[in-house]
Amino acid sequence: MWTIWNGDYTMMYRNLAAILLVSTIMLCATERSWADARNTVITILHTNDLHGYVMPRGEIGGLARIATLIRQIRSDMPNVLLLDAGDIIHGSMEDYLSGGIATITAMNAVDYQVVAFGNHDLDLGQTIAKNAIAAARFPFLAANMHDANGCRWDGVSPCHILVVDGVRVGVFGLASLETGTLHWPSMMCGIVIDDPIQTAQTLVPELKAKCDVLIALSHLGAAEDAILAEQVPGIDFIVGGHSHNAILDWRWVGNTLVTQAGAYGRALGRIDFVITNDDTGVHITSVNGKNGTWNDPAKAPLGKVYPELPLIPIDNSIAEDEAVRAAYMPFREKADKKLAEVIGNSQQALPGRSAGAFESSAGDFVADAVRSTANSDIAVIDDVGSVSKNGLPAGVLNLGSAYGLISGFTRQEIVACQMSACDLTKALNSDFAKKKSINLAISGASLKCKSVGSVPVISQICIDGEPVDPCRMVTVASQSYVMMDMMAVVPGITVVSEPTSTTTREAIAQYITKLCEVVPVACDRIICEQ
Repeated sequence: MWTIWNGDYTMMYRNLAAILLVSTIMLCATERSWADARNTVITILHTNDLHGYVMPRGEIGGLARIATLIRQIRSDMPNVLLLDAGDIIHGSMEDYLSGGIATITAMNAVDYQVVAFGNHDLDLGQTIAKNAIAAARFPFLAANMHDANGCRWDGVSPCHILVVDGVRVGVFGLASLETGTLHWPSMMCGIVIDDPIQTAQTLVPELKAKCDVLIALSHLGAAEDAILAEQVPGIDFIVGGHSHNAILDWRWVGNTLVTQAGAYGRALGRIDFVITNDDTGVHITSVNGKNGTWNDPAKAPLGKVYPELPLIPIDNSIAEDEAVRAAYMPFREKADKKLAEVIGNSQQALPGRSAGAFESSAGDFVADAVRSTANSDIAVIDDVGSVSKNGLPAGVLNLGSAYGLISGFTRQEIVACQMSACDLTKALNSDFAKKKSINLAISGASLKCKSVGSVPVISQICIDGEPVDPCRMVTVASQSYVMMDMMAVVPGITVVSEPTSTTTREAIAQYITKLCEVVPVACDRIICEQ
């Protein structure tokens, strides 16, 4: 019995030794092949449209979780690049109160290497954008963005070249043309945004002569990225943002891979590719996802297992990175302390807009606050788009209650213009027709409307219950983006108050402080006859 088992073990060990010998020979041959051809595996990790989502808000998302995954991939792969496609310093109370430094500090902790400049990165003003860029340990890119003299705008570069294991990786940024139309003109003073496609057509040939790999870090949106890939040959990868698309497939436009990771840190994008330096030059020889995925370790570069899809979902199964928490939590704690400051009291809750309603108590209250701050005759604000559906709670009100009445952290600066009642009517009717509903709230006046088909149309504007002469001149205050929409319809109106540091949030807080006791607001300013 023993002899038989001994023989079996001997044969097993001989077979095992033979297998190990063959494997070693194959591995050495593979290593020699890689060494001879001088192949380099590079991994691109990317995010976009974080909008201040550093700490998770619920089950999914958050840079703190993404950072844990990034560190794992860096420990596994030899050459990892970390990029972001813009809209960084906007979207959270921490960024609002710190001037964007909160998210920048968290990104510094993760060691981002290059980011694109997004349109919302100007939302808090040029000074805050410049300060945030200066605090970043990574460059902001936008090749089509410059000052009025054609020079670089403060801290924003057209391109950046990274040398990765001897491979020259060029990255250039593209800012959206919408940056110039989404912001109030004075917010864009001294900034010029050129056509991104034309800029790329000029820049790409120049960069191709200096680089082995070329990446467009685009804040144009997925549709525009596809056009960029079609009209500008020579770009290897387009890492996009702006449109919040989660591109779940390997999307090739010609020889260009176009990708985008959604928004709010809900996914981490990943691209793996091999670049070869041989007698014919330095060039990309394989990209994961172009001709199938590399998930067979026997065939895959470096014997690793690679993702089958371009996006890695981020959920609560991923722990938060301690370095990001340590960097970010002081801003969270400071924000919590600030928001806890008591500023007044409310006798009862002011509800937000309900489905099918023409106005809301919360929206009317915000309009009252804007009119009080601007000292205008009338105020018109975006009720549906900016006022929280949760409204204003009853009881003790703190700064958080006031700030929370505005649902998003976007362009909320207040401006005032002088116009005729006729022009105001024309502008409001245009908005109602475009949206086929009344999405605005008003203060200082009331509206009588009738339905023409499915569109509300103003039949009369009243002040103090009396119809207003169409020729009467009135000052109207509003959020800047609402006013810009009105000015597009009636361009002759006169600006009497440019945006200041007082935003809609500050106006609400000042108004509550002024009132001390908030009383219910009756929804009787918009009467629509069916």
